[in-house]
Amino acid sequence: MDVVVFRFSLGKRLAFMILSVMLVFVAILPYRAHAAVKVLAFEVHTYGKPYILAGDKINFSFGDDRALGTSLEYAKISYSADNGLNWKPVLDLVVEDPGFGTYGTFGLPEDPALTSAQIMLETYYSPLIGSNSYNRTILGPFKIRQAGGITDLTATSHANGSVTLSWSDNTNMESYYQIKRVGGKEKEKIFYVRDTMERTGNLTYVDKETSSNTVYVYSVLAVIDQFTLPDFLKPGDKSLIVKTKIITAGQLLDDDIITGSLNPNINLKDIITGGGGTTTPTPPVDPGPPVTQPPSPPSEEMLEKLAAGASEWAKHDVKDAIKLNLTTDAVLSRYKDAITREEFASVAVKLYETLSGKMTGPISSNPFTDTVNAEVLKANKLGIVFGSTLTEFSPHATITRQEMCVMLLRAIKAAKPSGNYDTSVKTTFADEGKIAAWAKNSVHFAANAGVMGGVGGGRIDPLGKTTREQAIILIRRAYLAFSKS
Repeated sequence: MDVVVFRFSLGKRLAFMILSVMLVFVAILPYRAHAAVKVLAFEVHTYGKPYILAGDKINFSFGDDRALGTSLEYAKISYSADNGLNWKPVLDLVVEDPGFGTYGTFGLPEDPALTSAQIMLETYYSPLIGSNSYNRTILGPFKIRQAGGITDLTATSHANGSVTLSWSDNTNMESYYQIKRVGGKEKEKIFYVRDTMERTGNLTYVDKETSSNTVYVYSVLAVIDQFTLPDFLKPGDKSLIVKTKIITAGQLLDDDIITGSLNPNINLKDIITGGGGTTTPTPPVDPGPPVTQPPSPPSEEMLEKLAAGASEWAKHDVKDAIKLNLTTDAVLSRYKDAITREEFASVAVKLYETLSGKMTGPISSNPFTDTVNAEVLKANKLGIVFGSTLTEFSPHATITRQEMCVMLLRAIKAAKPSGNYDTSVKTTFADEGKIAAWAKNSVHFAANAGVMGGVGGGRIDPLGKTTREQAIILIRRAYLAFSKS
């Protein structure tokens, strides 16, 4: 009996001790839980560099003094380019909170206008007992470096034989721009545009060392040699083809003598004096319309340069598409990138013009609020493309394989309205059910015409993306299939 009483007493003592500890814990917990949590040592890691690189992963970390039982509900990071007036969420935010310090990564957009920014951390904590707390910490401003490649490269051939190159400078990291020219009598010539690092926007270069009625290939590259970049951010060069104008004596007198600009390949003295050496100019005689001779086709060297970066299996078709005038400057680089709606619209217009022999006229109105691209507007005028909404085109969105089939059929029908287009179901694909109802006829048309093949396993992959080089091959196949019909 005594033993039983002893065990009962020991159990009571143990229960009393546990209860006492719990009371102490409960007494302490509200005090810490009610205290506002403070963020400690928020840091954006630049690893000694005096800038943040847009487009790359940026590491951050912070600590806090939260009590036991308080959880971090969220951590948000935003950036401001106007000293805190407006804040935008960062890109691709990843937050890891193992409980002994919080860390993660985020990105900033590749936008040439974004060259300085403040970074803001917002945190929200929820205690087991008590009120929630909110923190806001701002760092910076940080200098933002942009490594974006050039866009909107154009070439204008003038009556005096010169060529003006124009492009959008989207980087503030380049030491200079290098321009390579292939064609004409010289194999290769290199020009430079210097002192452009700390400014972005439109740049131009005038090449006066040209010959008339000559095809040149220009390649423009932003040379970044003072900064280390990951491979995926290194900008490539941008290339285009331009044919200089045929120059007549009348054009030379009108354009070059008045402006004082003279093409170095033309002897002004011979034109004015007829080679006789007199210093009294005679009135120019109207030479009549110039005899137009087609320019020489691009040399193999030019084609190799333009197709640089394409997969080996695609190079032949890419080069042939260039010779057939089925490509645009927008797609002649970064061949393994997914093609966008804007880019495919431009080559669809080329397909129409080459098949029909007609050039698309000027656009009188723009139905879209998110693009002013002339090729998109031409494609819309021809009925090849329409908007993603009533007012938007979504020019930079990637395009699916079934969408391309629809655009191809529209372009070919616009060029050859009396053609016979087989849209019957000759092949039932394993993923037939994934083809949208509005695209079925176009997909079967492309398959029946041999323009688009399957991707293996009996599938057509209607929702898959297509690279630039693959799109160029499809355009070439479409041209070859219907150019003689």
